[in-house]
Amino acid sequence: MQPKPDHGETSYRGCDKLVGKAAVITGGDLGISRAVAIAYAREEADVLISYLDEEDDARETQHWVEKAARKYVLVPGETADPAHCRTTVQRPIDGFARLDILVNNAAFQRLAVAPRGVLQRRGLALQLRLSSISESMGDHGSGDVDEGRFD
Repeated sequence: MQPKPDHGETSYRGCDKLVGKAAVITGGDLGISRAVAIAYAREEADVLISYLDEEDDARETQHWVEKAARKYVLVPGETADPAHCRTTVQRPIDGFARLDILVNNAAFQRLAVAPRGVLQRRGLALQLRLSSISESMGDHGSGDVDEGRFD
């Protein structure tokens, strides 16, 4: 992409606002989600980066999270699949003993005008993604804060 997007790789400085927190970020391989992953890591949060299938882009995000000396997990998969969402949400709870933040930013890119039926199907896919992630949060999205840590 030209010009190259600024995800905060060299400009953003954290100040420990998310110490001890854990986040799931969907669509974390590119764009706003990459910027959020970098910012959260620099604010001292550990992150699970969920992405569809862009392995190279996800590894680039991973690189910046590692540079911030934070823990991370990369999880490829389709967020329209409820089973995948349940697994994705459970992973930081199992591995890091907590889940504090969900950034649901998975999206799709469209380069040309699509026939109405295609857009309706994509709208349904987006609804499925949103409901799958929300349903997967279950009790974990109650707002209660677990004092556990990523260890």
